[in-house]
Amino acid sequence: MPRTKKPVFSFFNGCKGKNASYIRVASDLLFCEAFRSLHGNSQALYLRMLSASKGRMEFIYPYSLELNPKSGEPYLSKGAFFSAVTELERAGFIVRQSNKNLRKPNEYKFSNVWVNNADCRRCGRCADRQ
Repeated sequence: MPRTKKPVFSFFNGCKGKNASYIRVASDLLFCEAFRSLHGNSQALYLRMLSASKGRMEFIYPYSLELNPKSGEPYLSKGAFFSAVTELERAGFIVRQSNKNLRKPNEYKFSNVWVNNADCRRCGRCADRQ
């Protein structure tokens, strides 16, 4: 049976309106040692990638998505962006397919390698994600 009413979001969930989009993040990801050991830029970038992927496993995320649409200022500088991407790759959260020679944006894929991380196994929250 289809839903008849749209869900009501509280003020602390973000803005309402036509352009509002929401992502779903499990609490075991937020409290897992593998995620908590990432730098703040990497955590924020991962959440923005979740939003940009729109639920797909493979997605394209060009640096131009890092520009604030209102002010035009970047959320992260290019150097900080690429170091955050490298840190996410090393931690096993994403896999990057480089399209540098084709002059196209890089393609990314979410990975669950971080679940097998020793820190994550030790915390015990992510054991059932494998």
